[in-house]
This record gives sequence, C-alpha cells and structure tokens, in this order.
Amino acid sequence: MTRSFSVSEETLLQDFLLKTLTGAKKTKIKQILKFGSVHVNGREVTWYKHPLKPGDKVEILGKEHAAAERSKTSLGVPIIYEDSDLLVVEKPEGLLTMGTEREKEATLYFMLTEYVRSRSKDGRGRVFIVHRLDRDASGLIVFAKTDVVKRTL
Repeated sequence: MTRSFSVSEETLLQDFLLKTLTGAKKTKIKQILKFGSVHVNGREVTWYKHPLKPGDKVEILGKEHAAAERSKTSLGVPIIYEDSDLLVVEKPEGLLTMGTEREKEATLYFMLTEYVRSRSKDGRGRVFIVHRLDRDASGLIVFAKTDVVKRTL
C-alpha cells in the first residue's frame, strides 16, 4: 500500500514525516528512509534532511513496492554514470558536496562513500571529490573511485 501526501510549507523530510506519520519516532523515520520506502516527486530519497518545498509530492511505499524499488538504486540522488573509475551523480539543491566543521554526514560525499563501501567486496571502497558545487546549486558532480583517477582528472 502506497500513501501519497502533498507538502504545503517548506520543511525537512524528517520533520514532514514526523508530522504526517502519527506516532512515528525519529528512529523509525530513519529506518523507513534507509530502506528506500520514501519517494519525493517520484525519486527515492534516503536523506532525512532532504529539503521539501510547497507542492512537493511525498510517497511512502508499502514494503513489497519499496523492496522492488530498492533493488534499482540505494542512493537518494540519481546516478547518471558509474564505472570502476568514476561516479557521476545529480546533486540536488540544498545538499552539501563535502563536510564542514558543523556538518559531516549530511553531505553528498558521505552518502556516496557509504554507497561505494556497501558495494565493495571488502567494505573499504572510497570516493574522491573531483570538483564541488555550492549548497544552493544543483547539477552534475564527478567523483573518482581511486586517487589515481582523481589526480588524472
């Protein structure tokens, strides 16, 4: 069973879900997000601080549907290209490319590191930032999967 909601004011996804899902706690919200059960405007989102704007459509998928969608992608941002050396993703507006002193985890770099590690045989996969985009900018970002590729680029 999929439930759909419309966003009426600017907020963060976690806050929206806490208001919308009666009785849900933050840990439950993060679990729902982790398993790919939430889509915003048709795209899977796993980042609890994803910014929402009025008019956004939030869908909470049933377990069966979420599992099928999860097999397609486990990242909250679209992967445009991936091979053994490169990863090109579409960064949404509002997401940091890399960490700051105050924010380490809510970044594209952190998300991609987790993504690559989860797919590596030894769990030690890495990504290297080739270039950045400001938090308020959206667009394509290239990450290298090895230091040699990063230096080459």
